[in-house]
Amino acid sequence: MKNVVLVTSVVTLLCLGCLAQAATELDLTVDPFEYTINGAIFSLGTFRSTGTGVFDPFVRLQANRTEQGYNSDLTTFQFDEKAGKWTHALPLNTVPLVTVESAVYREFRLDVNQSGNNPISLDALKIYQSDDPLLSPYDSGTGRLGGLDPIYDMGTAFWVKVPSGTGSGSGDMGLFVLDSLFDPAKEYVELYSFFGANIASNDGFEEWAILASEPPIPPPPVPEPSSLVALFSGVLALGSLATRKRR
Repeated sequence: MKNVVLVTSVVTLLCLGCLAQAATELDLTVDPFEYTINGAIFSLGTFRSTGTGVFDPFVRLQANRTEQGYNSDLTTFQFDEKAGKWTHALPLNTVPLVTVESAVYREFRLDVNQSGNNPISLDALKIYQSDDPLLSPYDSGTGRLGGLDPIYDMGTAFWVKVPSGTGSGSGDMGLFVLDSLFDPAKEYVELYSFFGANIASNDGFEEWAILASEPPIPPPPVPEPSSLVALFSGVLALGSLATRKRR
């Protein structure tokens, strides 16, 4: 298995070296701070407030120079995924739905951690769906994960320059993928990403997350019948007192 992973990693690095030479840069550090790639929106992470929402990671990657990986419930990972609560299978029904200009999208967030708040390049991104929380392995030659084709592929024509330290707890980049691409009958979402081919990773981890919804505000309590009677009696008493004073 180790030999297979090593060969896969070498092939990936060779492929991404070609991408770094051919792809066009899309810079999120300058206006317009938002780009659409193959129908998905890549947006600077400060574009809207998260309120008291919870930043909930589902895959964390960390390595020097380049890093790659995908989320699953595996205990032994293929690439640069970090074990622990930060990397796990992602149920589709937990991924938030948002409406952008009357179209419905699934919302993901990316948090970047680089030395000196330097940017990093996002060079490849693919999203898959399955009913398997242990889906693997990723094949760099075919772009398939566990033998499945991606439902979304960023492609090789562009790479995204993502700033670090701009998200204020909400992430540095928002990713919006059309909901129509997802199959509601399939339980899990797997996200594969590759960083560092154009601007190297130089420090901490990168992590993909979703924003957990705020708990709904409970309605005000309905008064007990006895409380209503007491309140009504108090109103009548005040009315009688006002009448006596006027006389």
